[in-house]
Amino acid sequence: MKKSFLDIVEEALVNVDEVDCIQLKHAKDNEEDFILIDSREREEWDASRIPNSVHMSKGLIEKMVEANIPDRDTKLIIYCQSGFRSVLACESIKRMGYNQVSSLKGGISEWQSSGFPIED
Repeated sequence: MKKSFLDIVEEALVNVDEVDCIQLKHAKDNEEDFILIDSREREEWDASRIPNSVHMSKGLIEKMVEANIPDRDTKLIIYCQSGFRSVLACESIKRMGYNQVSSLKGGISEWQSSGFPIED
């Protein structure tokens, strides 16, 4: 049986928590303890990003997370452009034993369309 990209994302969502833009903004405003990871490609990151995020592209995220965030109890919120790649990145990170991993629903597109700040 052939599966599309969206089929794989839908399957991953069974095991991946999502937060929406309002929840992320609330967490940022309340200075909650978490790391915000932008999983997009370098050129996307260079163009714009959510403030105070770190860049770990989806292609290298497993290696970078393990090297830079050894505590697997660290709360991670991962985003991409529209919320699909970040779901797949979250699924992979969770399989590595990180247990507080969420994807930003709608990604930076939803964040920006909600009127929240980005930096370039």
